[in-house]
Amino acid sequence: MRFLQTLLVASLTVFCLSCSRSSSRKQNASELHFVFSSEPVTFDPRLGGRTTSQLITYQLFEGLTRADASGKPQLAIAEAIDISDDGTVYTFHMRPSKWSNGDELTAMDFEYAWKCAISPEFGSQFAFAFYVIRNAKKALRNECPIDDVGIQCLDAHTLQVTLEHPAPYFLDWTSNPLYSPVYRPVAQTNPQWARDVFPTFISNGPYSIVEHLQGSHTVLKKNPLYWNAKDGAKTETLRFSIIEDPLTAYNVFLAGDADWFGAPFSPCTPPEILKNLEKQHLLRSLPTALTRRLDCCVSKPHLASVKIRKAFACAINRKELASLFFVGENEPAASIVTKTISLLPSPQFEDGNVEMARRLFAEGCAELGLTAYPPLSILT
Repeated sequence: MRFLQTLLVASLTVFCLSCSRSSSRKQNASELHFVFSSEPVTFDPRLGGRTTSQLITYQLFEGLTRADASGKPQLAIAEAIDISDDGTVYTFHMRPSKWSNGDELTAMDFEYAWKCAISPEFGSQFAFAFYVIRNAKKALRNECPIDDVGIQCLDAHTLQVTLEHPAPYFLDWTSNPLYSPVYRPVAQTNPQWARDVFPTFISNGPYSIVEHLQGSHTVLKKNPLYWNAKDGAKTETLRFSIIEDPLTAYNVFLAGDADWFGAPFSPCTPPEILKNLEKQHLLRSLPTALTRRLDCCVSKPHLASVKIRKAFACAINRKELASLFFVGENEPAASIVTKTISLLPSPQFEDGNVEMARRLFAEGCAELGLTAYPPLSILT
């Protein structure tokens, strides 16, 4: 068995370019045009955990909460939330709302969707997002019935969720599209409902899907039955086109035929383009809750020492590495959990502290009886 220990995390920054700086922009107040570099995998929010899918499902579906411009969860389908004194029981009181076909949205739609997402038969690779809920992990492993999971519909408009432990970030999770409800009558009878039922796709968010051509584009229109239709959607139409080549997408933007270029819609933008945009003061960078990590195989004797692993963690200069590989402002990560959701009062380790690294490395080698350190290999 291969035992792994996390050694290095490095924070990344999302880079995105605002179209408002383009003098050639063709203004269209009723439509926004975005460019994807790849096809969304699915429009089923329970399966669409990848960025391209979530950018669309976030418009199609409404969860109990929705993140505001600063990323903080705000009331959405839930109009009130009660939290127990010990922070483990959340009771969501839902506002009256409808599906895009006019049917009533109920708490059972949430319970059904969430329990599907963590059932072993459903096979979602994003079931881990629900592990904070009591018995969710056990149910996924067939160690308990799905009915033992801490998700309970108290009545048509009240959902109660019991957690494994207090989790101040739980409300942030409820604003993620993975926590969306799904329309049961269709989802229960047609497992492919999110792929092949256009234009009868049923959702509950600010937009409805009206057109989808595989590998080409997807078009969303304002949903008149959305509970906050007056203020929730500012633009009549959202168009998402697929352009795999970043240079072509860049030229489409410069020509004024797209409203946004770069991440999160097209994350793999060539560095030379980003650097050119930065020189023109057209680049906008925003922090994300994303980290990258390097794992150590601790079954290797020379990596078994905690002090040696800490030495490596302290020696790496993340800020310098980030400046070499990424454009714009970058903040090095100092813990596994990103700062946006971390409750740690201070960093878990020093960044680029060579003196501390040398001391820990010497102590670790002495404990292992090593006089010469074996070479390391990095597998990607």
